[in-house]
Order: sequence, then structure tokens, then C-alpha cells
Amino acid sequence: MLYMKSCIITVLFAVLGSPLLCVGQAWSGILAQNRAIDWTGAGATIPTTLPAKCATQPSAQTITALNAAIAADEGGSSYCTIDISSWGTVNVTGTLLISYAGKANIVINGGGANVTQLVWTATPGNDCIGFNATNLCVFNGDTSSNAGSMSWPNSAAVSSGYSQGSTSLVLANHTNLKVGSEIQIAQNDPATDNGNAWFCQSSGANGDCSQQGASSAPGGASETQMVTVTACGASAFGASCTGSTVTISPAIYAPNWSSAQSPKAWWSNTFPVYNVGVQNLSLDVSGITAGTISECSDCSNVWFENMRQVNGTAAGKAATNHFQLWQSNHITVEFSYMYGANPQYNGYGIDFGGGTSDSLALSNITQHMPTGYITETSVGDVFAYNYAVDNYFGSQWQQCDELQHAAGDYYDLYEGNVGICAGGDDIHGTHFAITHFRNYLSGFDPATEGGTYNDNILAINHMAYDRYDNDVANVLGTSGKEATYQYVMKSTTDCGPENTGYVYAIGDSDQNIAAFNPACQGASFTVYNDADVISSLMRWANYDVVTGAVRECESGSPSPCAGDETGSSASAYPGLSVPSTTFPASFFFSSVPSWWAFPDGTASPWPGIGPDVTGGDIAGAGGHANLNPAANCYLNVMGGKTNGTSGALAFNPGVCYPNSSVSSSPATPTNLSGAVAPQ
Repeated sequence: MLYMKSCIITVLFAVLGSPLLCVGQAWSGILAQNRAIDWTGAGATIPTTLPAKCATQPSAQTITALNAAIAADEGGSSYCTIDISSWGTVNVTGTLLISYAGKANIVINGGGANVTQLVWTATPGNDCIGFNATNLCVFNGDTSSNAGSMSWPNSAAVSSGYSQGSTSLVLANHTNLKVGSEIQIAQNDPATDNGNAWFCQSSGANGDCSQQGASSAPGGASETQMVTVTACGASAFGASCTGSTVTISPAIYAPNWSSAQSPKAWWSNTFPVYNVGVQNLSLDVSGITAGTISECSDCSNVWFENMRQVNGTAAGKAATNHFQLWQSNHITVEFSYMYGANPQYNGYGIDFGGGTSDSLALSNITQHMPTGYITETSVGDVFAYNYAVDNYFGSQWQQCDELQHAAGDYYDLYEGNVGICAGGDDIHGTHFAITHFRNYLSGFDPATEGGTYNDNILAINHMAYDRYDNDVANVLGTSGKEATYQYVMKSTTDCGPENTGYVYAIGDSDQNIAAFNPACQGASFTVYNDADVISSLMRWANYDVVTGAVRECESGSPSPCAGDETGSSASAYPGLSVPSTTFPASFFFSSVPSWWAFPDGTASPWPGIGPDVTGGDIAGAGGHANLNPAANCYLNVMGGKTNGTSGALAFNPGVCYPNSSVSSSPATPTNLSGAVAPQ
């Protein structure tokens, strides 16, 4: 599906160019300038109609035959479709592999998530590029660029051009660099916490900011951004760079890049995988020991649409990730359904990590997994209008479905989601300027398979070093479950409260609303609670069940306000002292999207959640929240339950989102003149 994005021009590969600069942002007057970016360009650009069939089609209903067709068809000058819409339910083995560099221009298209179902009968032997057995692997074929260990074969110092808003870098060398290459820029973590946007992943006896150390950022360099080379002494796509000045898209996001932290650039030996779509099919790995179901590494402008992925649910057998999106940019996962995961740590739905930037998770459903939507070094990514249900963790611990989990998560947007809770932990490091806008977070998971949840009952947990966040126009909590508005850690070593039941927990260095230290948790070293979280947090016009009203707390506001919640006194990037009380429907969409409707065609309220919404259909939300289309699909079309008893369900996205996708049958050939460039 092609989205109309107000500040982006789509161009052909032959005329790659930078996006137009936006004159204003939807969040202007609400968020401070250095706390947000232009999110309208996130995600892939997807053809509006299904391309004609490729010259080579699979000779049999096997992964081997499908891989052979992919290898034969890749690299054409225009999109074509490998059509497996007639396959039905097929038992398969091996890894579906899309592995090559440069413009691929291939769409793998099934007959629908309820029609074309690939069922794995044996564990794949291919680990893709560092993440265990993988069922669907999309990567650029450069095995020297290992996503699992964050190693890159090429690097160069960035001598200049890394200031905020810059689109031109000066590199010390350009070996193997071409127009169209992805490069990941990064800078060394500062030696000490200076109260600025602190990017840190250190851990251990001398650690400051992390329980377990780095997981997904280059060692010692947490602050990253993935960008695309659009010119470098040459302008034609694929041309080798001839000079030290490299033009990039998008511009540099963060305001704190510094020569003192030795900015560098890393890149692969080859192009990323460009212009690949996988859509309208089901991947079922519930009968095998699995690793990662679908992985995309070193990718650009790749999408997964109208997918159904069914995982096992047993610890040590189920796949850890449904979608692992790594070292990539402009990836989209949309209108898809995911069931099951490893019921402990590492049980994820959509995981943007390894520096993945400007990507989109849109209107998906995650069921029976600990965390549906997670980031692990994620920059400028968007999670919008998704639904999470039954965050099964195998115990009475309530796990959050929206989670920042690694050093270098910054400028991500969570908008319009319906779920249980959100958080930014310090397990692998620090986060900066995450925005939650118009979400409904119930604060309580009613599923009971592991017993009634009684621990970590909250709506949002901003843990230590989760700084400069923005929580705006959300609806939070469940009456009778959240009894107190907030718990703010009282000191750097405060062991926290006796119980849970807060709308907000703020500044805790251990996820039990405690300090991570020997006295509180028996830890072997200390990560201190963080007072800068509460002073930098911007909360504005959120409705919560404890207050029973929309809170707009400025300096001097009367009760129930207990102080200024605008973050306007923050040391480095203060929030606005008097934010606007008039809100756009979206920070991402410029108008109502075509799929925003009930299956019978009647209009769904737009916006669906927020302080300016009345008459909402979610009970206990003060009338301020409605089910989004993904939640309506699960509850009222698929017949899913919230108590954990549903199991894997049939899923027909064409019913839930009738105006969302291209047709499922390839069109007759048309004059497709070029490939759509990544944005």
C-alpha cells in the first residue's frame, strides 16, 4: 500500500534525491524542537498495484523451488511478482532465502494469510546472519557484515558534517561505497553522564547505566543512525564514490554529535537488499524448534504485509522473534497477525534493532507473547495503531508490550496503539526522546494462564536513563488495578515500594520498581536510580483512571497536580512550558488513512484515542478511547479473547482491512518504468 506522506517525494532509482524539508510539523507547539523528528517518511514505499508475474515461477511447491525462482528473477529494472497464491497449505523445510545485493524488485505474493500457509516440519539449518535458525531470511549476502555481532567490513572517520540537520558528511575514505549504499553513522559514548542526551551501555563493577551491557549497538558507540548515500562525487545509482563528501538521506537527527566522541561511519561491502515485498501468506513454525521466523538484515525499502505467523509457546522451543529487523532502514510490517513466542525473556513480535531507522510497524496484532513491539538500538521508527493482547510471560509478572530495550533507542514514536503497558528499561542501556501519543494502555493484562497477574501492574514505566520522553494525549490505566498516580524513586538507592498498582513508575534502575544494587536486589554491582527521568519527562493532556480526568500540569497548577509535568525545567532539552491543548489527529498521517474503517464499511472514529475524544467504546476509559482497527479485528472479527484461552486464530486481513492492500493476483504486465527509491 502506498502512503501519501506530506514531506516526502518518491523518486526512481535513477534520480535518487533527498526529501524535501518540511516547513512545519504536526507536533509543533506541543513538543519541543529537539524532542521529536519528522516521522512522516517512516516505512517502505509499496506499489499501489501488484506487478505482473516474473519470468521465472517456482517449478514445485517447495522452498527449494521458490528460492530458485527468486535467484533467477532478482535484479530486474522493474517490479515483478513471484506468485504462490495457488499453493494452499503446504508442508515445507529449509529457509526461504532472499539474499542478494542491489535492487531486487521482487514481490512474493500468496493467496492470503488464510489461504497460502507454509507449515515447517523441520528446523531450518540456515541462521540467516547471526540470529539462529531462520525461516524467512532477507539480507544482502555480505556475510562479513554480521548482524549478530554488529561487525562491519568497512569504516571511516567522519571529519565533518554531523551536525543536526546536515545532509552532507565528509569521510576519511570511501572503499566499497556507492550511491545507494546504506551507512550507519555512530559516535563513541561519552565517558561520563553530563546530563545531556546520555548514550551509554556500560555495565559491571564500574558500570553506570546498564544491567547487562551492550546487546545491539556497535561496542562503545550507542548513538547511531542508518542513512542512505544519495550522491558522492557521482549521482547515478550504483556508481562508485569518487570524493570524500557524501550526501545522505535523511538528515542527521540528533543535536549532540561531537568531534570529542569521534563520529565514524560503517557500511557493508555490497548494497542492501532493495525493494522486496513478502505478503498475503502464513508462516507456521509451531511444530518445530525455531529461532527467528522472519529476519531482514542490511535491507532498505522492504515490506511484510498481510502476514500470519504462528509460533510455538514452549520455553526453549518457540522462536524468540517473529520479525527481526536489523541494520536496515525504511522497513514496513503491517496488517499482520503474530501468535506465540518464547514465554520468558527474548519473546518478541516486531523487533527494530541494530540501528534500524525510519521503519514502521502499522496495524498489527500480537497475541500470547511477552513483548509485541520492542526496540534494540532503533532510531526514528514508528509503531502505530497496533494491538497487543495476552502478554504471556509464563508467570504472574505482567510484561509490557511496548518496550525500549537497548542503548541508542531514540526519537521513536508510538501512536494510536491499544495495549497493556509501555516502558523503557536499562537492561542494555539508555534511551532518549521517545514519544507516546494517543495510545490506550490498560495497565492490566486480564489473561490468567500463568495465574492472575499481580506484579508489575502499571501503565508506563520510565526506568533509569529513559530521559526526555514525551507522553501526550494518552489514556492510561484500569480502575481498581492502578490505585496511585505515580511512584518516583526517592533517592539513587531507593529500594522502591512494597507493591505495584501505579499509572507511572519513574526513575527505577531495576524493573521491580526498585534499585538495581546489592541491598535491594542482591545484584553484584549498582546501577543507580535516575532523578533526571522525572525532571526531563514531558506528560501532557493524558487521561488516567486515578486522577479521573485529563491532566495538564504546569507550574502552579492546582490539585491533583503535584508539580510541573511539562519537562520545561529539564537541563538540556526542556519541554515547552505551556504546550498547546489542541492536538492533531496524528503525528504520522496527514489525513484519515483509507483502511481506517470497520469491516462493514462504517467509519471508525478518527482520532480514536485522546483527551478530545468522547463517547469511546472502551469501558473505563472516561469515554476517551475506542478500539483501533487491529483491536476490532481481533475481538470482533477473529473472535479472540483477552483471557488467554484463544490459541492461534484464523486471520483474513482482507476482511479486517478491506481498503488496505494491493490485490492478491498479479496484474497483466504494465509499463513499470523503474523501481521506487528508498526514502
